[in-house]
Amino acid sequence: MQRPEEVATMSVREFSQNAFASPSTITRLCRKLGYAKYRDFQQALMYENALKKETISEQNCEIHRSDTMEQLVDKLSFKSIMSLEDTKRLIELEVLDKSVELLMSSKRIAFFGVGASQLVAKDAYLKFLRVNKPCMVSEDFHVQLVQARNMTSEDVGVIISYSGLTSEMVEWAEIMKDANVPLIAITCFHESPLSRLADYNLYVSATEFEFRTGKLVQRIINNCYIKQRPLHL
Repeated sequence: MQRPEEVATMSVREFSQNAFASPSTITRLCRKLGYAKYRDFQQALMYENALKKETISEQNCEIHRSDTMEQLVDKLSFKSIMSLEDTKRLIELEVLDKSVELLMSSKRIAFFGVGASQLVAKDAYLKFLRVNKPCMVSEDFHVQLVQARNMTSEDVGVIISYSGLTSEMVEWAEIMKDANVPLIAITCFHESPLSRLADYNLYVSATEFEFRTGKLVQRIINNCYIKQRPLHL
């Protein structure tokens, strides 16, 4: 219990010498814990140690006032890598393929987003223009409302919202849903009003901290989805 990392690398004989118990006693203990043999227990312990390290690293990734510049750089870098790895595990390739097919066959694409999500929507707009795909985006709420109302079933709406709770985005989604407009949502991995309305959900991991460094990471992850599409188109 006090030296789990050391035990994970010990053979059963080394463990018995350090624990002052016979190898057979340790083997019986492993079986009592539900493991067929000592090796299975050892592998489970290695896995648990790795999870413990990851949890501690995630907690240490929070930004503090006393952090040095080097610590800030390390924490933001770790946060970005961790979020990208988490998002990779969340990607459903079938959903991603269907989203690409939908975008390819659509008459035009409308992007919706506010705040940091609006920046991602603009980036997507510029990338799709480069491949000569008709698309539109606007910063003005009223213009976005008009966009939503004027779309048809031949178009596609792409709504970018980390929380999936932004009232305007949910309202635009409801308007397009009533008009049978296909919807793709890039949103956080949890059930939300937006995820329930969307036909296809491209999820990002939920990793917001107190100082909301997740906004930086969110843009990186969202852009990963956006950059995949023009290549397919």
